[in-house]
Amino acid sequence: MITRAGHIFIYPFAPPLVTLSTSENYALIRTDPVVGDLRLISRDALGTDRFRSGPAYPLGGSLYAVPLLPGGVPENGVYRPDSGETLFLSAPAGEREVGAVPRILASLDSAGARVWGHADAGARLTIALDRDADGQDDAAAVARGGDAQGGFSQTFSPPPPTGARAKVLAWTGSGVARLVGVAQPELVVRLYGHVLTGSIAGWGKVLVEHVLPGGERQAWTEVETDPAGFLVAELRSSRGQDSAFQPGDRLRLKPEIGAPVEFMVPLVSAAVDAPGGKVLTGQAPPGARLDSLVYYAAADFFGPLPYEEDYQVLSGRAESSGAYTLRCGAAPCAMYYGVLAAHDAGAAWVLEWVDQPIVGIGVSDLTSLGRATAGLPIVISPLDTAGQPKAALRDFVRPQINGQLPQWLISLDGVFPTGIQPGDRFRLEVGARTYDFTVPDLRFTADNRSDTVSGKAPPLKFLVAAGFARGDLQGRAAAGNAATLSGLTGDFATGLGGFDLRSGDDVEVYLFEQTDRFLWWSQRGIAAVGPEPTRPVPTASATPSPTIRPSAVPVTPSPTAVGGRWRLLLPHCGADRGRSRLLRLAERRPEAPASSLPHPEPRIAQGSPCPQRRQCSCALDPSASRSPRRSRPRHRLR
Repeated sequence: MITRAGHIFIYPFAPPLVTLSTSENYALIRTDPVVGDLRLISRDALGTDRFRSGPAYPLGGSLYAVPLLPGGVPENGVYRPDSGETLFLSAPAGEREVGAVPRILASLDSAGARVWGHADAGARLTIALDRDADGQDDAAAVARGGDAQGGFSQTFSPPPPTGARAKVLAWTGSGVARLVGVAQPELVVRLYGHVLTGSIAGWGKVLVEHVLPGGERQAWTEVETDPAGFLVAELRSSRGQDSAFQPGDRLRLKPEIGAPVEFMVPLVSAAVDAPGGKVLTGQAPPGARLDSLVYYAAADFFGPLPYEEDYQVLSGRAESSGAYTLRCGAAPCAMYYGVLAAHDAGAAWVLEWVDQPIVGIGVSDLTSLGRATAGLPIVISPLDTAGQPKAALRDFVRPQINGQLPQWLISLDGVFPTGIQPGDRFRLEVGARTYDFTVPDLRFTADNRSDTVSGKAPPLKFLVAAGFARGDLQGRAAAGNAATLSGLTGDFATGLGGFDLRSGDDVEVYLFEQTDRFLWWSQRGIAAVGPEPTRPVPTASATPSPTIRPSAVPVTPSPTAVGGRWRLLLPHCGADRGRSRLLRLAERRPEAPASSLPHPEPRIAQGSPCPQRRQCSCALDPSASRSPRRSRPRHRLR
């Protein structure tokens, strides 16, 4: 264990050769000074290597650290030894068996007064309590595994406050000890989504069930916890449809070891007093502790990762009625979007919110999509000539665990089998907001010789034209885009920001009627106006970062000058970065890596927003979680 002052502390009893921690990506080794490589090996009963580390790093004297990386290569991932595995040390003088990895399962009960769990029968345990979670032990005790199953329990008085942590080290007398760190169990539920994370007071295989208010089991899965009870579960129905955890639903978890738990999904809402306003209000469980990340820069609504901006952390509590109010802290003061976590009765109910929706209609693609606060109901109604609804398509806004803002996506081909025509009308309702669209007449052509897009649109409208490469890039950018304004007669023309447009590429034009609504038109596989111009092919270029457009897969754009809420296609890097921030306030478990959150395919676009990790290395230091300024990405050992 390393203290805040940087000192390494070894528990004071017959130090074993190897100390493993479930929260660190390295092991500590205490042995006589070694000249040459010292490596850690795990073998199965047949003598086959499960794991062989890279060389250990000397820390001084007889103490070494060895990263738990197969072959010492980070790209191979982190190796987590299981209980009972036999470890060996390899040195120039030969190999020697160290011993088996001890079993240790630990939990800090919901009242925070008792550390309990299971270890190897008769194992010696050192139990330490860190009341204020500052990395310093405030109380400690030594115990033995009590019953035949190794059950143990240690009560501390007075009970520690919320946020306390505990550490339990188990040693059976062999050459291996194991350390596990635990916090008070808290299940993290992303409302209207289908993923559960967090921890429970239980271990082994856990049956996770999503039950509707009427008692019907919507979905279930089985997952395995780690020694601290941490789990990740994705719930989908038998038809493969994602669950959506809504108020009134129940979540049941039945661990192999430990008591079953059940939660009822509460109502949690959030609304900003004005676009980019200063007050967040809503409903939460009465008395719930509230934390919200509040981002005070306008969101990149259709970039792959909006959560890269500066933010503040606001905290408070819900009143006895469930109402709450969170106000801006220090300047700059604005609320554009954020993540609210309501902590109540062993669960953190997480709601992603947006100050105001941005809505869109894909005229060519027969699609409605947009971004808004998760859970808001969506109703889209095509209107007849008298302004009366002809049909009603319904959905609700879902969170996107790949780092984007919450969204909806509704196909319109069922109500427009022959396509959308100029003059067609729509009414789109997002929660209590109503948006009316009348489809204008917009036509455009793309010129592969001059790399321009020109056409006719309603007068004095803000437009974004974008080109997307198909096939072999041959050294050119994968996309480019630029903004323009249509003239008094509606004519417009714009280049594509240096993008080398070629026949077969895709071109899209976005028309913004207001800052919160837009329509777009697409041409797939444009025809050549003339022969492709001959341009020099660069011998080398930097790999640009990806983007997401509403109608297709992620591509790589060139930079554009479009900003604010209209910057649809700016380059970005760092899906892991946004994911690590997203649930930081709810998931108070520093030892759980950010990558433990599942990363399924997005609904609009397939593929990872950060395909080349070496160029997008965006691991974020947890110590920056409460900094109001952006932290620099950096590599860390753990």
